[in-house]
Amino acid sequence: MARVRIADESKRDADGRIIREGKTTQPRRTPADGLGLANLDSGTQWGPAGALSLSAYNRKLQEESDQSDEYLQEKAQMPSDDPPSPSSASVVTVPSTSYPSSSDELEEIGKAIQAIDGLKKSAPVRSMMNSGIERVIQKNMPAVEVAVQEYFDQLNSPEGDKTVKKHFRDNFMSPEALREMEKSQAKMLAEHIDFQQYRIFKRGHEYQQMMMLSKTVRTYMMAGRRAGKTEGLQLLISNEIVHPDRRVLVIGLTFETTSSLFWHPVLRTLDELDIQIAEKRTNEGILRLSNGSMVKFTGNSTADEREKLRGGKWHLAIIDEAQSQKALIYLVRDIIEPMLLDYKGRLYIGGTGPRVRGTFWEKVWLEDKAATKLNWNLTQNPFIPDHDAVLEQIMQEKGVKENDPLMLREYFGKIAYDDDALVLRFKENNYFTEETFLEWIRPIPRTDIRFVGGLDYGYSDADGFCILCYAESKQEVFVVYQHKAAREGIEQLKRGIMDGLEYLKTDTMFQGIPMDLREDFYIYADSSDTRASYDLSVAMSIGIYPAMKHDKQAGVDMLQDDCRKGYLKVPLMKDNMSPLEDEGLRTVFLRDDRDNLTREIDDDSYHPDMIPAVIYASRSGPWMYRPRMNS
Repeated sequence: MARVRIADESKRDADGRIIREGKTTQPRRTPADGLGLANLDSGTQWGPAGALSLSAYNRKLQEESDQSDEYLQEKAQMPSDDPPSPSSASVVTVPSTSYPSSSDELEEIGKAIQAIDGLKKSAPVRSMMNSGIERVIQKNMPAVEVAVQEYFDQLNSPEGDKTVKKHFRDNFMSPEALREMEKSQAKMLAEHIDFQQYRIFKRGHEYQQMMMLSKTVRTYMMAGRRAGKTEGLQLLISNEIVHPDRRVLVIGLTFETTSSLFWHPVLRTLDELDIQIAEKRTNEGILRLSNGSMVKFTGNSTADEREKLRGGKWHLAIIDEAQSQKALIYLVRDIIEPMLLDYKGRLYIGGTGPRVRGTFWEKVWLEDKAATKLNWNLTQNPFIPDHDAVLEQIMQEKGVKENDPLMLREYFGKIAYDDDALVLRFKENNYFTEETFLEWIRPIPRTDIRFVGGLDYGYSDADGFCILCYAESKQEVFVVYQHKAAREGIEQLKRGIMDGLEYLKTDTMFQGIPMDLREDFYIYADSSDTRASYDLSVAMSIGIYPAMKHDKQAGVDMLQDDCRKGYLKVPLMKDNMSPLEDEGLRTVFLRDDRDNLTREIDDDSYHPDMIPAVIYASRSGPWMYRPRMNS
């Protein structure tokens, strides 16, 4: 490598600067130079250029520091209007037995700090300050170390633990401190819950938000399909369990449908809110959260499933698809409402409009004035902006008009009865009076007259018992006696049957019929309770036999056919309807997923008791022995 040659002779001065021959080197300046510090001496010591370099000044200050301590101490004690010299900070000493903690020492340090802050931060002053503070620290560090060691020795002594606990108790465990701590924690938790609920609340549309805001004991939601009712219930569940230690019960038609509708959507919402799940019991439909809340998803498909719910305590109970729930009045009155008493819980019932008349769902919707009622449809769901096109497509697919009961009930959320699906439709030629019955029986030989009974046992619903009168040579079948009542015991059913037997013996309408025919007839009963049939048969000395239950659909078809042709006769009552007539207006056929009618009775919409009893009696009597002629 070539060497670089410096043409001019040069050398370095005492400060390390290069001095070339024939040139005058200017002193190194700082931004603070030229400020004219009044408290610094000036003279030949600043060098030939009129200023002393920073490194030379520091060396000079270090050499004179030991001799200047007494002078600086005396100067610091003299009153003066000018701010003290930075070197005065070096007079602060720390006692050798403890770290600086007295008020006088702290005050003295404070004055020094104020004095230092008042000075202009030029480079020489900053250097002097750092040098002075460093000397103070080096001088007093042994004393500080001794004081710190003594402090920790005290803590490690047998009395040290008591001292620490006393200090902690006096300052942090006092009643006032605990109350403030609890108040602060409660406020933070409430604000956190409010924020989480807001995040849930803003996801819903207007009617879903009203569901979450409802504070009444009972809230009813009657909404059409695709209106957002299920999504609203999902948000309602999440909104409730954000609170600690809440218990929520969700009841659908079956356990499977309830889980499929709510399990994963609720889990997804909780995950988005960063709420920790403590336990997931999928087979039991139980979800537990880290905050102590829990949700149980279940169904109402059988009596056993309903009875297993007894004994729980809930803050919130939700019943979905109310229009199709079995034994809804029993589920609400006998099972759910008692379980809400402990926590003063709330009940939510939701579904579409009822298909049939006189249901409990329709009754509470029309008559419960204290409940909150929300009614809306898909035209009010902002998440379906093209609702007009959607409705038009639905009507084309189903071949119905906008005012069709199916559209009004299922899509517009209104009460519109599904009369097209009625199993029995009674007309004028289906009714009889005592006069018309006597007119019918007059030309018939008395030996052709027959009586037969039908019995349907009720468990969560009612018992149904009927007596039919028919002639082997005629098509007509008269329902001459009906008994329907929720069973309170086997004796109540026994009295109902005995009243029917006594009615045949004493009523003037049957006086022309031989007594042995009125007393000696058979009852065909539901085979699901053979024990009850045996007990009744022995107690009343009457023959009770299992009914023909094979091919139920065929039995329903035959009864419907007789009703349509006018062969089935029911008594004409002035003030109210007979049980069979009432069931005729409420019993409907099931619709499939495409809303097409099937030939199966929809027990979920309404479970009849008298219709099965009439079918049991008819299949063992009139339909078996009388002539079947086309009309």
